[in-house]
Amino acid sequence: MNGVRRSGLSLAELVAFWLAQLLVGVTGVALLVLRLSPPPEDAFAAVAPSFPFWQHAHVLAAPMLVFFLGLLWARHASPFLRARRPRRLSGVALLLLALGMVASGYGLQVSVEEALRQAFRWLHTIAGLAWLATAGLHLLGRRATNGGQSANGQNGACPPAPKVPILPYRGRS
Repeated sequence: MNGVRRSGLSLAELVAFWLAQLLVGVTGVALLVLRLSPPPEDAFAAVAPSFPFWQHAHVLAAPMLVFFLGLLWARHASPFLRARRPRRLSGVALLLLALGMVASGYGLQVSVEEALRQAFRWLHTIAGLAWLATAGLHLLGRRATNGGQSANGQNGACPPAPKVPILPYRGRS
């Protein structure tokens, strides 16, 4: 084996991807818990003193996850979709949820109107929680498909990515 796993990623890339998911997931759930916790009785008390820490950790960890989502698209999702492999439903759901998470995350960073921020916040929360659940099901689904064998008996390994020819640079014309 050349170090590339069934997902199309090396072991180091896979571990880094799951660590990025863990960091973003834990910080996101912590933010949700803090946001849903009851307000303090004292009007001058800080709502949640640890909120800035969790928010900053979430915002700093998210680009790492976005990077690995791009890597997963190139090495795993795109080849599986082209090869029409099983379990595409959970993979497509993960793709759509990732688009919602990333777009709403950026929207939260740049929007200034409160109604728009609230809409982005809800979309981001729902997409993030659904992502965590679907990612777990997607991973468990692989284990449940007969040790990586699909229904038609083929190995569930990721097909190789197509070779893209690199055209020579010819300068300006």
